[in-house]
Parts: sequence; structure tokens; C-alpha cells
Amino acid sequence: MELRHLRYFLAVAENCHFRNAAEELLVSQPTLSQQIKDLEAELGSALFERVGRRVRLTQAGETYREYARRALNVLEEGQAVLHEYDELLRGSLTVGVVQTVNAYLTPPVVAKFVADVPNVFLSVKEHSADEIEEGVLAGTLDLGISFEPSVGREFDAQPLFNEEFVLVVDANHPLAARKRVRIEDLRDVPLALLNRAYCTRRMIEDVFRQANVSCRV
Repeated sequence: MELRHLRYFLAVAENCHFRNAAEELLVSQPTLSQQIKDLEAELGSALFERVGRRVRLTQAGETYREYARRALNVLEEGQAVLHEYDELLRGSLTVGVVQTVNAYLTPPVVAKFVADVPNVFLSVKEHSADEIEEGVLAGTLDLGISFEPSVGREFDAQPLFNEEFVLVVDANHPLAARKRVRIEDLRDVPLALLNRAYCTRRMIEDVFRQANVSCRV
């Protein structure tokens, strides 16, 4: 059985007439009749019966029509999905990335992306977390790799990984021997942080506020 057998069968069932169905399908009537005979022979059941110059479905034909329609619908859906997938593999993609991630994550990911999807032009732009949010909302960025989005803003976010904050001190500093440092241990300790344009600075200050500890910068 081939796909055309289903299309021919449904066309005849819809028109109730071989000649009209043949004209619709752009095939000759003898060709259409032979294809229907081949289908009936393969199924082992008569699908049509003649009523004057017209035809109508037999009980077996009525039953088979539902399955034929379903099969064609599924095949057409599959074809549409493949077409959409092919469209996704072409065009351009603009990604915004925060500096900390861009430094170590982007190079290997970009290399693999370019190798796997060569027909998509990839543009990676380094931005602050706020700029990435604004770019995604404005449509100038297709997606962003950043920190958790601001509460209350409409984003479809997917966690990728967790990052740890590390305290860097001189080897002779009192905290140098510690494997872990609590926020309370940093009370009155002067810190060198990024400016407030960076999301990490605000995240650190939020943690200090929640612990009721003054952050000296």
C-alpha cells in the first residue's frame, strides 16, 4: 500500500464518483479505478458499491475511511513538524550573555553550535543582566544566559547550573584558612566588588541585608 492509495480512496469517497475524483486528482479515470481495485485487493474487502453512475461506500469502506483520514492527518502533521524543524535550522540567533558566563562557557558552546547547526548565523553579545532582560523583552535578543530574571517580569526561564561565590583574600588573611565563610564572618571586612550595574553586586548586597550584616565596599 502506498500513500496515493489513501488519497485516491478518500477522493472517491468524497465525490461519490470516479470521474469527478479523477479530475480532482489530475489522473485518468482508468488509473484511478485500477488503484482502488489494488487497494481493495490488498485489504481483502470491497470499499465501494455502484449505485447507477455513482458509487457509495460499503460498510467496510465507511469503517476504513476513518482510519485513512487519521493516517493522512498524522502524516501531514509529521510533515509540518519537519518543515518547522528545517526552518529552525536556518536563519540567525542573537544571544545575550553575562560577562562571568561568557568568559568560560561561551567558547565551547559556540564551537559545538556552529558545528551542529552551520546554517544558523550565531551572534553572541556580552551584556549586564539588566540589559539582557531588556533585550529579550524588546526583541533585540532571541534569548539570554544570565542570572535569575527579576521577579514579576514575564520570562520563560530554564535553570542551567548553579554558581558559587568565592572569597579571595591574601594568604595571611585571618579567613584564608577557612574552607567556607559565613556572611557573619564578613562583618566589617572591606570588600572589592563590581559596581551596581552588575547583577552579582546586587545579589551579594541582598544576601548581606537578609543576614542583617553591613556590606563594606
